[in-house]
Amino acid sequence: MEGLASAEEAQNIAPGRAKWNRWHYTGVMIQVPMSDSQFATATVRLRSSGIELAGPSGTLTKNGITAKYQHVDGKLSVEIIDRPSLLPLSLIEGRLQAYLEQSIAAGDSRNI
Repeated sequence: MEGLASAEEAQNIAPGRAKWNRWHYTGVMIQVPMSDSQFATATVRLRSSGIELAGPSGTLTKNGITAKYQHVDGKLSVEIIDRPSLLPLSLIEGRLQAYLEQSIAAGDSRNI
């Protein structure tokens, strides 16, 4: 377990938040409050970037990153299940979080 704690620190991941697979850490990375209309807007925006969301739950892949997602009860949850070993989860999380928040903001600004 000592090596596990060191790996969490090296990846800048909160303990208990990520899990270890045989190659590297993966885990539930983000949970974003998102209405059905905001999810629809995010789906269109992601599609324009080459990421296809096929319904309220499924798997998406881009640039060596594979994630499971689920939109339920007004919340989008994303779990990274595979990634390049040199790509920190914190980087993936930050970029995905920012992208989804931009999608929400873009959809909300159209409704004003």
